[in-house]
Amino acid sequence: MLHNSSLKLFIPHLVLLCVGGVSGLALAYILDGVQWDYSADLKSARDLGIVSEAILKNYPKSRDVLTYFFAFVLPVSGALAVWLPWGLRQRRILAGLICEAGNNDLPQSHPWRPLFFSLAALMLVLSCFDLNLFYDGKWNPVVGSWPFLGEEGVFLEWTQRILNGEVMGKDFLCVYGPLMVYPLVLLQEIAGPLVSLGRWYAFALNLTAYILLAFIISRTIRSTFVALPALLLMVLFYPWMTHSANMSPLRVVLGMVPLLSLLRFRETGKEVWIAAAGACCGVSFLFSQEVGVCALLASLAFAGFSCIRECGIAMVVRRFAVLLAGWAALLLPAIVYFTAKGALPHFIEGLTVYPRNAMLGYAGLVFPSIADAVKSLHVPLVFDNYWIIGTYVLASIVLLIRIILGCTDTRTAVLVFILIFGSLHFRSALGRSSCYEAFVVAPSAFMLLFMALDYCVCRLNGNRNIIRIFMVMLMLAVISAVAAGMSHTRSNLVSFGNMLLEKNRFTRIIQSQLIGVERDDVRHHPGTALEIQSIADFFRSHPTPDNYVYFFPQEPAYYFIFNKKNPTRYATSYLAATSEMRRELVADLEKRKPLYAVYSRSTWRIDGIPSYVQVPEVYGYLEANYEVLLDYGAVVFLKRKQAHG
Repeated sequence: MLHNSSLKLFIPHLVLLCVGGVSGLALAYILDGVQWDYSADLKSARDLGIVSEAILKNYPKSRDVLTYFFAFVLPVSGALAVWLPWGLRQRRILAGLICEAGNNDLPQSHPWRPLFFSLAALMLVLSCFDLNLFYDGKWNPVVGSWPFLGEEGVFLEWTQRILNGEVMGKDFLCVYGPLMVYPLVLLQEIAGPLVSLGRWYAFALNLTAYILLAFIISRTIRSTFVALPALLLMVLFYPWMTHSANMSPLRVVLGMVPLLSLLRFRETGKEVWIAAAGACCGVSFLFSQEVGVCALLASLAFAGFSCIRECGIAMVVRRFAVLLAGWAALLLPAIVYFTAKGALPHFIEGLTVYPRNAMLGYAGLVFPSIADAVKSLHVPLVFDNYWIIGTYVLASIVLLIRIILGCTDTRTAVLVFILIFGSLHFRSALGRSSCYEAFVVAPSAFMLLFMALDYCVCRLNGNRNIIRIFMVMLMLAVISAVAAGMSHTRSNLVSFGNMLLEKNRFTRIIQSQLIGVERDDVRHHPGTALEIQSIADFFRSHPTPDNYVYFFPQEPAYYFIFNKKNPTRYATSYLAATSEMRRELVADLEKRKPLYAVYSRSTWRIDGIPSYVQVPEVYGYLEANYEVLLDYGAVVFLKRKQAHG
């Protein structure tokens, strides 16, 4: 309960933090505007042969890291620098207010609460279920059929390879973990190869994500008044129907699952739960490596924070060892499998090559500057990224003040985990700066906002003074503004509304219009359907020696649809990010010499970059070694030139 003397602390506390934070932001604005020398980074990217919109615009992706550092660290440092002299003098009173027992308690482990929230999430999703979306071609006017041909296509192509006996890493490059791909292979092997099975698989991943999310929310948010809207927003934020596994919310949610085990450790003190958290990090790593690494680091921070004051350094080291042992034990079967297949070095390379190249600019887009955030916050790309950074700034200030004041409660430990996980995972949004990537990394920031609202609501109990009511209303306004401002949330609300109004949601009325293409049971846009049909007709009259065909530039789905073998290690030429990788691709083409290549003019060129710029080595090889056999406009059939002499 707040006393009158304590109430008087609120204004200087808030004013000092605001003055320091704004000063830090002003310094960040100035420093971010300085024309730092990034020429060495650009040269490194160009020497490797990386081609992207950012590199073509002479924009070094290392600038993004510096912008993120300025926008994140300087406001936090400024706020604490101004507040600290005053805060230390008032430490005893502030600690009694902020670390007040009872307000920082989180829900204990009870089976009914997470089950109730899981049921609510499933009812929400299933109430909007539309069977026909599993058979829709997923065409849009901006990128055409790329979501099917490319995003889904790489998983279908990888599935095709494994079904043919190939091994991930050794025989083909895969930029995701094996747990994202191999379950789909098993499903295709059991039920028979169909395009729609990949969508049912993604749907199953999504349902799993919502159930896990319900468990996480039920264990980290105390007030049901806050927990239910949090779950509702999270479910609405993610589209329940995604067509490929890499777009499933499970990628991010798996990274937060270790928190459930760590909370059980806080309750019981049993180290087996720390090992279980490490195993959860291992599962996350084998599903999506960058998320798994962030989860592991966040778990280590949670374990260290939970005992460093009471237990000392030796116990912290012990618990780190237990966590890492659980992580390693989960990874061991995968290591043994890939070692037995002679694929371990290639497997490790596949997990590291994309993050490494992304840091240098592969697939890079220009990230909005701090000046953009100040002047154009209404622009979707700017808003979608900077509200997340702003949330991390405020959460960091709150967390550090709580640590300085000696708060060691469970709520603070959870804040440590989510903040470290989210702030590290935001690196993915810096790699390919887009609204979609911001949407991928946003759940951690949403969790922090709802935890803040939950804290404010819990403090209302027994003493509803004006300041506490103001804080609750402020948090509600902030969350509402963020939810309304995020572009994906708005579009998903429209999609949910349309699905609710659909009368034939449980009856399949969409049928494939293709003839003789048994694996493709999806109804495509007319232009895409015509292209697929023309390719099917071509292969019926033109047999392919050894079943090798090369589809260029970005149509990996065709390997699966037509049951053809890719002569290279790369599902699409776009995955060959460097000159060395593209030379390897060309060497594979020269080694296997596929008789036919199929060139599509209609497929979306990623970020509008022509193929002869994106993959000049591959384009030049095809131009030199193949000639036009048939030209159907949207699709061109190439035949290998006959050697002379």
